[in-house]
Amino acid sequence: MHWGLSGPAGKLMALELRGVDGKRKKARVPYSGGSNAPAGPAVLPQGLERIGRQSYGKLPSGFGDTHLRDVKGELPQQLDTMLGSLGNVPGLILDCRANGGSGTDHDAVFGRFNDGAGIEGIGVPPHEIVLYDAATLAAGKDPLIERAEALLRDFPEGVVPYDPAKHGWKPD
Repeated sequence: MHWGLSGPAGKLMALELRGVDGKRKKARVPYSGGSNAPAGPAVLPQGLERIGRQSYGKLPSGFGDTHLRDVKGELPQQLDTMLGSLGNVPGLILDCRANGGSGTDHDAVFGRFNDGAGIEGIGVPPHEIVLYDAATLAAGKDPLIERAEALLRDFPEGVVPYDPAKHGWKPD
């Protein structure tokens, strides 16, 4: 998780915020220096496990959730561990927010889904804007993860098959 605001340490950022009650409030928040790399989901779901910088787990809906924070050489092995732990879930969210980019489009990572055709064009459409509202965030939920769950509920079963046996493990 990223803590603090990236910028010259001690400099103040002026904010105008709106609370859950709809009232506007002004605040000045100091920058803490540090990295400007985002953390990914606005709110991480409860109970996720970690392997390296990746996180994964089952959501209350029963869907699997993976947050791929970075793409290092061990990502294929980490993904095997994550998928093996998740077992047979009705749908899987592959969240790549805050990923530095590249390296996920080869066979060892996303090529294992959709009979090797990858996942291009599957999921929240790139042109869709998912709004973040104070009430949802205050409830500890990430609106983009909620949208992905809604898409999965309506997604045809078996459209994106994943055969765990091809990758050396058997689901529960």
